[in-house]
Amino acid sequence: MTYAWIETGKFQVLVCKRIGYTVLTFSYEKVIGCGTHDTFRHAMSMAHNYSCQLAHLRYAWEIA
Repeated sequence: MTYAWIETGKFQVLVCKRIGYTVLTFSYEKVIGCGTHDTFRHAMSMAHNYSCQLAHLRYAWEIA
């Protein structure tokens, strides 16, 4: 899930990815700040890159 908003004229982006499960909360998530960007397109591009990295790390972790 990606969250984007404008703050001081620039786009702020967060990526939230479910990375596992617990008994009490049923899932837990990792949130990564993707930085501040001048354009929405660049912000979404960076969010996509971070999402792909998180997905790769989750897959690698499950195999190990």
